[in-house]
Amino acid sequence: MLEETESMIKHYVNATKNNFIKVGKLLKQILQAQEYKELDFTSFENYADSERFYKMFQMHSSHAFSLIDVYEKFGNLNSNALELISLRQLIELAKVKDVEVRDELIKQAPFKNIEEVKSKTI
Repeated sequence: MLEETESMIKHYVNATKNNFIKVGKLLKQILQAQEYKELDFTSFENYADSERFYKMFQMHSSHAFSLIDVYEKFGNLNSNALELISLRQLIELAKVKDVEVRDELIKQAPFKNIEEVKSKTI
């Protein structure tokens, strides 16, 4: 029974990570196509900081940009590697500008905690 329940939890956690990346992709679409202008917003940041956006998605522009960043960096990451990295760790790893350094860090996953990732991204 426990193994079955753990398997279901693992499935949902991984689905959450994949959805996180999919949301980033959709937000990038809004940004690049300037779809926010349909509602008379002058910038994506203004749109993402609006009351409408917050009520709809419960996030502000800083989180929206983090999701876009995670999509850009990890949208093509294979699911096996993605399983080893938490959502918060993905956000921290996305901040690493050097692709080679980031790829090396991904190979070192799993990380015990977010501080371990932050210490390696400096």
